[in-house]
This record gives sequence, structure tokens and C-alpha cells, in this order.
Amino acid sequence: MNKLVLLILGFLFINSLNSQSVLGRCGVTIAQQDMYTDALKQNIEESGKYLDIRNNAVVYVPVKVHIVTLDDGTGGVGKHSILFWLCKLNTNYKPLNIQFYLKGEFHNIADSKIYNDPMSSAQASKLVTNKDNKALNLFITGKSGEDGVLGFYQPNGDYVVLPKSEINSFTHTGSHEFGHFFSLRHTFYGWEGCPYFDSNISNPMVQTYVPCSGEFIEWANRSNCKTSADLICDTPPDYNFGFGWPNCKPFDKIIIDKNLDTVRPMQNNYMGYFFDCGDYLFTANQSAIMLADYNSSRRAFLRGTPYTPPSETVGQDFTPVYPINGQAVLNTAAITIDWQPVQGATRYFLEYSITPTFNERVTIFVETKTNSYTIPANTLRDAKTYYYRITPFNDYATCTAKLENAAASFYSTSSLAVKGIDIISAWDISPTVVGQGNNLNSMLIATKTFQGRETILNAYGVPVRSTEVRDFTAGVNNWQIDTRDIKPGAYFVCLQSVNGMVTKKILIQ
Repeated sequence: MNKLVLLILGFLFINSLNSQSVLGRCGVTIAQQDMYTDALKQNIEESGKYLDIRNNAVVYVPVKVHIVTLDDGTGGVGKHSILFWLCKLNTNYKPLNIQFYLKGEFHNIADSKIYNDPMSSAQASKLVTNKDNKALNLFITGKSGEDGVLGFYQPNGDYVVLPKSEINSFTHTGSHEFGHFFSLRHTFYGWEGCPYFDSNISNPMVQTYVPCSGEFIEWANRSNCKTSADLICDTPPDYNFGFGWPNCKPFDKIIIDKNLDTVRPMQNNYMGYFFDCGDYLFTANQSAIMLADYNSSRRAFLRGTPYTPPSETVGQDFTPVYPINGQAVLNTAAITIDWQPVQGATRYFLEYSITPTFNERVTIFVETKTNSYTIPANTLRDAKTYYYRITPFNDYATCTAKLENAAASFYSTSSLAVKGIDIISAWDISPTVVGQGNNLNSMLIATKTFQGRETILNAYGVPVRSTEVRDFTAGVNNWQIDTRDIKPGAYFVCLQSVNGMVTKKILIQ
């Protein structure tokens, strides 16, 4: 029976199995893995110099993220999910000294056909057209194109596709598919179309070839590890045992190969099919092969401009500056939201919403490279309180959690009527930026005598210091404001009386 017939039979078998229950799998076929076999063999030859990870400098790989949506622009993956996913990916690859960073802005593609069927040849040509030729290209779609496929690497186009369901902080599909990108095969190469079952192969084995593909069966004694399966000798034989196995339950089946040795797969290998193992890893040889691939001539496009992360960590502090504390803001004019820069951040996600829970149906989501964003005039609802929050990150450091409990608010109105204290003709605080512990000089000119209370509010509108009610005389009034015991940050000095309220912004460093 020739190899083509065996592959067809294997295809029919796997589809028969899937008709009973859809099981997750990688979309990379044997034939597609064969396309980069020469590169894999070359990388194996070169891998010796990369076996000692301690001698290898960290390499940074640019990833161009393409977000595919439906034709109307809806249905795309949430951008926060991309940050969490990249954080997990870098955690998984850190032992290899391979790290990934976001190259430039997210690229949006509105195409329902790609969104639903990225595996088709017609859509593949579109993906190639959208590639960034100096990055590892990741296309995030709505579906994979086939039931059960969790993602795939396309060697013809040299890109990775993941459906949005696999973009999160707990699945490892991205690590698996990036392994293919760096020339790794499945640990069970050859068994993709016919996972080992007692019903389709003898035990002990008498066969020399995989029933559905005609590939050599790898033996437990590793005697043919350099010429069979994934061609790597520190990955034990695996006859696709993970396909249909109950997650990472210990593999307790006794499988005897042709040499009467027991086959014991490595369940927690990224390139296998066992799910939910928790502590996945690449072997030393797999790691060295991927580093060899990165340093090969075929991957020269990844090694263009040397990259250094802006910062390896990003702060968690959110200090809104304006507007805050339900402050009334005129929505018929542009409204600029400001917050203090976050340490290590070069990019921000800003969300503003009419609900404090940030329900996505009524939440606007934008990205900005600065610590401010201007909302165009006449775009906010009238007579509504808006809440806003940020997620700080940079191209590499994306592990910052969404700041769920740090939100500021303002009141959107088309007829702003803020009542000040009309008997105050002038009020000045100097300097407006002062070092912690230094005094501020306050000068107020009143046309009449009045009583007022001075309160210092933090950026969330919470009072941090308040004075007793004091008398202000007609004419010039001078006093000092003590900043001792006030932490650095943005604050508002609020002067209230029965006639109204006036505020001044200060910054304590």
C-alpha cells in the first residue's frame, strides 16, 4: 500500500473519530512538517553550540500581531487578551533565552472569510499579502477553519494562525505553534492521522511503519531516534498517545514496541498532545534546535535592528490627573484625559465607559503612546457619569494586570455650570510643582469677607488633608500650605464656602 493511500486512510480514520467527539489538535500536517525537514536537519547539525543555555544571550523576536475581524469590524480578539497571551508565551520561552516583543501597532484586517476559514488556500494568499517581512507574523482569527484545530503554522507562508479562543494566559497552543515556526516537528510525527489505539495496531508491536503514514516507528531504546519521528533523541517516542487521553492523567497504558521495550511518552512536552499538564517544557535538544533556527540564514529577517526592551517591568500605579472625582466637563468641546506616566510604560490601553464595571457594549477602548487622550467634541452622552481606567505596558513587558479597582470619573454635560466663589477676584498658588515637604505660597484677593475651608484632594478625589474653617478678609490674604506627610503625586487644593468652590492643581515630587 503506497504512502498516499495510507494518508487517505488516516484522514478518514481521524475524521471518523472526530465525528464522534471533536478533540483539540494542531493543524500542521505531516506534509507541512516535511516542507521544513531540510531546515530541521541543518538546525540539528548546528544545535551543539546552543546546548548550554547559560552561554547564550537572550534573543528578542519581533512579533507582528494581526487582528482579523468580520467585515464590519466586529468579533476581533480583545487586546487585553493579547497582552496576557504574550506574557505567558515569554514565561514559557524564558528557559530557552528566547523572548518575544510586539512589533509596532496591532494591524487590523476586516475580512469575514479569513476570520472564519484561514486554512483555505484563497485566504492564505491574503495572509501572505498582509505579512510584515521583518517579523514573526501572528494572525488572530475568529475560527481556525476546521473543527478541533486549535492553531497552525503555515510553512508555505511562514506565519502562525491562532483563533481568538487560544489567546489567553492559560493555554499553550501559541508555544506549540511557535515551536513549529522554529522548525520543530510533533514528538509523535507520523501518527497525526492515526493516534495509537489497541484496535489499529498490535501490542506488542510487529509493525515497523506507522499504519497511516508509512513513516518509521521510533523505538523506545532510541536506536533510530535520529532517523524517525521528530529526529530528536532526547524526546521519548510518542505514538500520539495524548490525542483523546484524559488531559494529563499519568499515562499508565503498557505499550510494548517491536523490541519488547515499554514506550513511555513525555506528557509535558510542548510539541505533544497531552493537555493541562501545567509544567510543560522543551527538551535541551529542542531548545538548542530552535536557537539554531533563529540564528540560521533563513531567519536573518528576525535579526535586523538590535532590540532592547524599554523596561522589563511596568508599574501598577494609576494616578489620574484630569478630569477626576465626578468633575463636570463640557462635552461640546474636546475633552483631554490625563494621568501620571507609569514607570516602564510606553503604551497604554484606555477604557472609558458609562458603567463602572466597564461593560464592553458601552465601553470605548483606545490605545495611546502618551499618558493622555483627547476625546473629540460632541461624542460623549449628555448628563452621564463616565468612568475611565488604563492598562500600562510596553512592547515587551505585557504582564501588567488590568487595573480593575483603579478608575476615575467625570460628568459629561452640554451645559456646564460650575459655581465658583464670585467674591474671589484672584487666587494663586506658587509654585505649582514642589518637592515633598516644601511649603506652597497661596495668595487670594477677595472683594468681601467670607469663611472657607481648604482641603487637599488626591487624584481620586479623596481628601488627604483638611483645615478648620478660616476667615478671609476683604483684600489680600496670604498663607502657606504645608506638604509634609503628603506622598508625591498630583493633587487638587479645594477652597469651599457657602457661596461655591474653587480648585487649583498642584504636583508634589
